[in-house]
Amino acid sequence: MMLKLLKIFILIFLIQPVTFKAQQLPDTSYTFSIRQTAYQQGKGSVIFIDEAHNNFHTKDGGFFAF
Repeated sequence: MMLKLLKIFILIFLIQPVTFKAQQLPDTSYTFSIRQTAYQQGKGSVIFIDEAHNNFHTKDGGFFAF
């Protein structure tokens, strides 16, 4: 019984990093259009993206809206 539990633990330990890393990908094929803008170009809100602390959503990486 103990050997079986050890094998299961080792299997989970080896697979875990692969499954966590493979979950988030930006959808690079999605396109959006804005039919009616709320602000004139250059007059709207400013958006800040926190790219520090190993965040996944960065301007050049996982956040593909820009």
